[in-house]
Amino acid sequence: STSNISVISEQNKLTAAYIFLAQGTPFINGGQEFMRTKKGDHNSYQSNDTINGIDLSFKETYADVYNTYKGLIALRKANPSAFGSNESATAEIYNKTAGVTKYTTGDFLVYFNATEKSVEIESTGYTKVIDVTSGTPTESTTLPASVPAKSFVILKK
Repeated sequence: STSNISVISEQNKLTAAYIFLAQGTPFINGGQEFMRTKKGDHNSYQSNDTINGIDLSFKETYADVYNTYKGLIALRKANPSAFGSNESATAEIYNKTAGVTKYTTGDFLVYFNATEKSVEIESTGYTKVIDVTSGTPTESTTLPASVPAKSFVILKK
């Protein structure tokens, strides 16, 4: 159903944010950036191309997911001292809320919300929010008061 795809789409984008904004080398499977599916075949080694093929039309169908990956990768590349090799980065459970992580690295503060509900956030000391959903990171000074369910917010000093 469409709503199920929407939920999976949001979870995919959140997962990408964890991966690309973390320290170390990111790794994704081919096609993950546009919702590739193997139709439930978890061991597709001997399966045919219908299962293993990559349907590039998904890149347009799930452009929101694809563009979020592009934006996250661009943000990571533009800020190597914050994302990838910052030994002073910290992550903690935010406000004693399981599923909500406050991640501080360099000039950035990222809130990851893996819960089903929107969560109010604190942004003191930060002046910009970074939106990666277009494929190109864009800055705004209109800071959000919360992070939506199954989503993330990137703040910058």
